[in-house]
Amino acid sequence: MSKIDPNKLLISSDFYTVQGEGISSGVPSYFVRLGICNLTCGMSRAFANMLAKEQKLEDGEIFEGDLHKEGKATWTCDSTSQWAWRGEDKEFQYLIDRWKEQGIYEDIKNGTIHLIWTGGEPTIKGHQEAIVNFFNYWYKQENRAYPYHEIETNGTVVIEDELFNNLDQINCSPKLTNSGMTEKQRIKPEAIKRIMEHSNYQFKFVISNEEDVKELFRDFVVPFSIPLTKVVCMPGLDDAANFEERTQFCLEMAKKYKFRGLPPRELLESSKLMSEYIAQLLLRENRSVWIAQREGRTKDGNDATHSGVLKMLAMGSDEKNIMNYFKRIKIVPVSISYEYDPTDALKMPQLMAEAKEEIYIKEKNEDFITLLSGIIGQKKRIHLHVGKVLDEEIDQICAENDNTNKQIQALAQVIDDAILQTYKLWPTNYIAYDLLFKTDQFKAFYTENEKSLFERRLEMRIDETNPQMVEGFLAMYANPVVNKMKYENAG
Repeated sequence: MSKIDPNKLLISSDFYTVQGEGISSGVPSYFVRLGICNLTCGMSRAFANMLAKEQKLEDGEIFEGDLHKEGKATWTCDSTSQWAWRGEDKEFQYLIDRWKEQGIYEDIKNGTIHLIWTGGEPTIKGHQEAIVNFFNYWYKQENRAYPYHEIETNGTVVIEDELFNNLDQINCSPKLTNSGMTEKQRIKPEAIKRIMEHSNYQFKFVISNEEDVKELFRDFVVPFSIPLTKVVCMPGLDDAANFEERTQFCLEMAKKYKFRGLPPRELLESSKLMSEYIAQLLLRENRSVWIAQREGRTKDGNDATHSGVLKMLAMGSDEKNIMNYFKRIKIVPVSISYEYDPTDALKMPQLMAEAKEEIYIKEKNEDFITLLSGIIGQKKRIHLHVGKVLDEEIDQICAENDNTNKQIQALAQVIDDAILQTYKLWPTNYIAYDLLFKTDQFKAFYTENEKSLFERRLEMRIDETNPQMVEGFLAMYANPVVNKMKYENAG
């Protein structure tokens, strides 16, 4: 692999267009394609080296690699002609001048046009350093630049802190067996886990058949606990002729396995419509809207605000400064807790499947049945705490952060702090904690009779001989205690 100069950008091509894939589909974007890739999808390394040496491919030419022809892959990288040898070291000023020439500099500077780093593989060590050095160079000229940075990666290289902390969105496209790459080449657990530490990420997979879908669950979704809301699948296309057929297949798989298969542009429009409707209710009709912090909270009892929820809300704003919009809509943290979860046993099949690293497919109407049980089921005592409007907190966030992504992350943390500090714990929570961790640390907060009743519920609702099931059941009730302890003595 060629050595990359970290003080320049090795650019194969750069262009202004509209993002056509994933959660940012439809957004005006400026792509910076960097040269060199650590994978050769659809090709052997020897074949890729031959292409680089001969340099006979036309710019953008689509072809079949040797592994693709031999049936060891079902597709070939469509940007090979760009990253394999086309690339020239550019001074940092090059991009800034290009943007000014095209009249889009201000829009990139304020994040209206997304800046997307792609490749090749832009997370290769030299590229990471070069991108960060470009940021530093640019921000010295523009101390009030608030660009929206996306990066497109294959998820095989760990993104270091300096670059990671400057990214607003990570688009990861892990490779499956259909790429022709070996498991050792394409699956790097430490790189995948790093991506999932970011507040805004997505995993995009290319699928050609149902075996590909099963593989992405087996190798990625289950072992790394990737939320299905973060999974987007795209059809593997050999040519334009089978576009409709492959797209329909992708949508059918999305319905069956519950990942995102909605055409990206429709997905974006759906989110924008929802955010505008919420804005209408709050600002024009003076009504309240109750929004969950994230999807799936009640499966494990952990409360954490997903920044994507806040970004979705912000899509309804007509202001450049979204923190002003958050002040206008008057965010109020609310904590609600109840003594017993009427759906605790209903969650066990999915938790068990995940523990066994199996694909879990919901039964027909399962979500509706769970929702209905949650509404009408016996909860016993309930506690509701309504906090105060976040106003001064937002002012403080703005004073301490001038980067939009960091402001949203800080707001999510403020909401979490407010909810967890006012969350009421019940005897069932303390009992579950002591049983799970085999301690009597909180025995002063429940009676022997309350403990007996909880143990009886445990015995009646799940298989006590299954340690994974017992642990999952107890954790649902114990996790609120664990979270509360981060702020104060849970007692």
